[in-house]
Amino acid sequence: MRYIKVLLLVLIFFLSMVFFVQNQGPLSQKLTLELDLLFFPLMKSIPLPLYFLLLASFMIGALVCFLILVWDKVNLTAKVVKNNWRIHALEKELEKIKAATEGNTSEQTTSETTTGKEKTSAQAPQPALLPPSAETVGTADELSPDPDKSR
Repeated sequence: MRYIKVLLLVLIFFLSMVFFVQNQGPLSQKLTLELDLLFFPLMKSIPLPLYFLLLASFMIGALVCFLILVWDKVNLTAKVVKNNWRIHALEKELEKIKAATEGNTSEQTTSETTTGKEKTSAQAPQPALLPPSAETVGTADELSPDPDKSR
């Protein structure tokens, strides 16, 4: 796939060079750009060849596209970091809940064996891990430090 992309880029470059060579006369015409706003005086540029304007507009477009891609990359990286913080905090909370439920079940078994009493069949066994509810899981502010809010 990489070779196909390189081949297409070389082909586009070759065709654009052929276009510039075959149209050297018309592309060398001098153009003067004007900007006339209501409250500002008329602004004129120096005479510029058409090929320079084409290349300059292409370069400005490529720069704007690059800046947009960099901005998206930075935003996505920030989201990934924020979500990793949240995952880490939720994993810690899950470990705490597991430790608390394992501690409760081990206390029940040790107290039953020391007293010599067994469970009656009327009592239902407690589940080892309860699903998180509003009481067991804290708010998002308690769970993870938000890197955006610390600024």
